[in-house]
Amino acid sequence: MRGLHQFQSYCYAVAGNGVYRMDETGTNVFCGSIADGGPVTMADNGTQVVIVVPETSQAWVVVGTTVTQITDADFPGASSVTVLDGYAVFSRTNTTQFFISALLDATSYDALDFASAEASPDNIVRVVRVGRILWLFGEKTVEFWSNTGAADFPFQRVSGELIERGCSARDSVIVAEIGGQATPFWLGDNRVVYRGDGGRAQRISTYAIEQAIAGYENVSDARGFLIEMEGHTFYGLTFPNARPNGGATWLFDV
Repeated sequence: MRGLHQFQSYCYAVAGNGVYRMDETGTNVFCGSIADGGPVTMADNGTQVVIVVPETSQAWVVVGTTVTQITDADFPGASSVTVLDGYAVFSRTNTTQFFISALLDATSYDALDFASAEASPDNIVRVVRVGRILWLFGEKTVEFWSNTGAADFPFQRVSGELIERGCSARDSVIVAEIGGQATPFWLGDNRVVYRGDGGRAQRISTYAIEQAIAGYENVSDARGFLIEMEGHTFYGLTFPNARPNGGATWLFDV
């Protein structure tokens, strides 16, 4: 299982190299195939589901049960995707840049519709929508951008706002609704676990947990997830290669 995304009354799943649509009765429909690889990132603009395979920098669009690869000549390749105000927003692989699709059309692109992390330029690891703000998780910092509606390029950096803490694992980033507010969680570049508190990074891991994580040989493949159980919301973080004889998973009760 490489990714799940709820869209309208369906759950779209990427399993192996197949894309499936499951309805509320559990009935699966095969939609099409995408590239092999590890975890994918998924988002939707209200009519289309967008899937990015970071290992290949390729992306696909799903409408109903039809899967189509993005082949626009101005699509430069991506490592993650989110959607804000109808624009599909992508991080460009191994660069400081992010770029957007046409409004409500994730199959169409303009070579001029891109921007770069500005405050402290570092490669963007993941782009995520948090409420109405676009969070750019870099290797060393986090920047915030908002939609100003400008004609040439609609997004502009939120002046004066910057988190001096990056992200060491692209797939550790998860956004949860906590008390009616969108809250991101991630594994910092210093192997400390954080949650977003407005424009700040709030440490939520303990010294003991941080000592354990510091001993893991590799954390770049850490993967975040959410569990809701008996009124509790948990942020989970799995390290597939944490130990010689298997992985490790930690849970934070929000």
